[in-house]
Amino acid sequence: MKWDCRFSRRRDTGKERGAVAVFTALACFFIIPGFAALAVDIGRYMFERQQLQDALDAGALVGAQFLPHNEGLQAASMARAFALKNDPDLAGVPLDIRFGCLVSAEPATPTVAMQGQVNALCHQYSTLMATFTCPGNGKCYRPCEFLNLGDSCNAISVGAKIEVPLMLARAIPGQNLVRMDADLVAHACRGSEGSCGPPQDLNLVLLLDRSSTMKTHFSQVAEGAKAILESPQLNPEFHQVALGVFPACPTPEEVLAGCNQVEDILKTPLTTEYAGLVYMIEHLQSEGAQTDIATAISKATERLLNAPLRHLDRQVANYIILLTDGAPSVASVENECALAFSSAGAAREQDIQIYTIGYFADSNPSRCSPSDFLGRSSAELLQEMTHDNHSPTFTFTTCLNANQDGDHFYCELKGEDLQDVFNSILASILNDLGGSSLVDLSGYVLN
Repeated sequence: MKWDCRFSRRRDTGKERGAVAVFTALACFFIIPGFAALAVDIGRYMFERQQLQDALDAGALVGAQFLPHNEGLQAASMARAFALKNDPDLAGVPLDIRFGCLVSAEPATPTVAMQGQVNALCHQYSTLMATFTCPGNGKCYRPCEFLNLGDSCNAISVGAKIEVPLMLARAIPGQNLVRMDADLVAHACRGSEGSCGPPQDLNLVLLLDRSSTMKTHFSQVAEGAKAILESPQLNPEFHQVALGVFPACPTPEEVLAGCNQVEDILKTPLTTEYAGLVYMIEHLQSEGAQTDIATAISKATERLLNAPLRHLDRQVANYIILLTDGAPSVASVENECALAFSSAGAAREQDIQIYTIGYFADSNPSRCSPSDFLGRSSAELLQEMTHDNHSPTFTFTTCLNANQDGDHFYCELKGEDLQDVFNSILASILNDLGGSSLVDLSGYVLN
């Protein structure tokens, strides 16, 4: 559009032109600074809005890591903590935290939630009468609550509303611009491979050292192993466990009864009968002299690799948790430490993840013989068995440091409780099986 700024010819045009010039100058004096002030305030508002969204995203992603179970309301508390960490201005701002169940729709009936996923992820809504919103994008959603022990939800929403004060725009004459509101929400879910569907299947072998040096404190070992089997996060829909012990048959009576020192290390097949495993652990006794770590890992590896697939449409993750109180000791075998390290490496080559727990008598763990594996301590051996990078620079300091450094090696001094260690390992494993991801819940009924 072209503006014609010429004036019609009339008397006193010079005076009128001067009046227009004065009016224009006055308008520019008030309007241009007003727009500049408004632009500055809007820029600040957009910055605050993005900072809020980033904080809510961070809170939702971290909160989702504690789903589908939410014992102790960890998901909500961690979501709040990380949102505040990313935006300290949220201190004192109430966060609206809600949970949901986000599952796939039945392929043949896209308006119906997939019942198998509902049973696994939000079992309290397993009844066919439960109402889900299915907008036709292959997913279904419904609000979800933790009302009873064992309830589960796999999605979390974290929302907040803030007021951004306008510092400069309020000076514009005739306007009443004092603030702008930002009302935002972030949604995340817990699942595998970036989706909110069921996680990978888990096959887990517990290998427990019950040699005679463990006798006094084997009850703590049993309680630690039971912490995993009794955890509400263990789901028989996805998770199988087998129990192995070494020595397998520590007494002559067991040998005469047909126990084979090598073959009977694995006491059970992979099973979802967790109560039966708990019963077996409660009745284990600590006796025998040999600590054959290499054979125990080899037998566990064999058991995992030969396990039949439970679900053809899901991948399987294989894990071993091994607890021992010292370096390997087998009377008929030389270089026991090197063999243990080699068997662990062979397992990892088959994509089997290994966690090790050292339950030591003191802060100076036993050592391999000088000719075997460079005389490493049992702490060094157990730490190096868990990863691919063989490092001769490892130095054991304290179990506190070992349990907080993020690798797969944990330890405690004998007599200390082991339940926290086992629970930490289970949490780490389940986190590997399915991380959290942001999701778009537009089109769903969220309330």
